[in-house]
Amino acid sequence: MQEIVDRLTADDRGAQIARTLVYPYLNHAATMYESGYATKDDIDASMRFGCGYPVGPLALVDALGASTVVEGLRAQHATTGDPLHEPAPVLVKLAEAGETVRVYIPYGTEWYGYLMRRLAEKPSNLSFFLKSLISKS
Repeated sequence: MQEIVDRLTADDRGAQIARTLVYPYLNHAATMYESGYATKDDIDASMRFGCGYPVGPLALVDALGASTVVEGLRAQHATTGDPLHEPAPVLVKLAEAGETVRVYIPYGTEWYGYLMRRLAEKPSNLSFFLKSLISKS
C-alpha cells in the first residue's frame, strides 16, 4: 500500500492525474459509509475482491490521512466547481479531528473479532494500535 500512497503524494503530472481520478472515488466511498449504504469492511472488501483493487478506498483514506484527501478534494472543487469534488462531511469531520476512518470500529459483540483480524493482518498493526492508544490518552 505504501507504493500507492507514495505515488499519490508525489509532485508530478502523473500523480496529479491519479489524484484527480482517485480522490472523488475515495469521497464517494466515504459518502456511502456515512449514509449507511454499506459498512467500511463491505466497501473495502467489495473493491478488493470484487474489482481486484490492491486496497479498499477507506483503507486508502486511512493510509493517506483524511486531511490529505480533504485538502485534495477542496483544491479540485476550487478548480472545477464540480460537486463530485466537494469533500464528504464525514471526511471533513475526521480531518478536523485529526483522525482517520479506522477510528470507527465495530462495537458491541463485533469489535473484538474485527480488532483481532486487523492485528493478525500485519505484525506492524499491533505496534500501530498500541502507539495510538498511548497518543490518544
